[in-house]
Amino acid sequence: MSLPTPPAADWELAWGLLENAWRAALTQALAGLSPAQFRALLYMRRHPNVTVGQVAGGLGISYPATTKLVRRLVQQGWVNRQPQPTDRREVVVDLTEAGRRRLEQATRARLQVLEQMLEPLGSVRQGELWRAVGELLEAALQVLPDRQAVCLACGEEARPQDCPLLRAGMPGGVCLPICR
Repeated sequence: MSLPTPPAADWELAWGLLENAWRAALTQALAGLSPAQFRALLYMRRHPNVTVGQVAGGLGISYPATTKLVRRLVQQGWVNRQPQPTDRREVVVDLTEAGRRRLEQATRARLQVLEQMLEPLGSVRQGELWRAVGELLEAALQVLPDRQAVCLACGEEARPQDCPLLRAGMPGGVCLPICR
């Protein structure tokens, strides 16, 4: 017996609830590290010695917001900032060892939360969900006018063979120019 297909409004509600649950679980798991700080640290790990402007572009936030975010990360001891050698008007940022450790701790906590959320499904349903999410992402990429908005900017951690953007026809050897 097949179930009826829910209307789009029900999907939207369910998606919103899932987003809220994920966000709440991550906030708890990150223990004092904001989602924006996590994303910034992750971006800097993937893109060592990057300018503040490149971080802003990679995270899709304004330059002033990025400057404020970087300042907080520097105060925590997680990021170093220094003038760019070729253009002293620009600032280059990179993770400190403490920043790398904090990011690794946060990453482990996020993965643990995800494992706890998936565990009740069992391995068969997890596999089905994985395939369904992949199909949904492929469908989303077909209707999105700006596929770049989906890119995770993997940088040095890029695995082109695994990138759904490339499978959906994005040009280049890596997802997008920002990843190179």
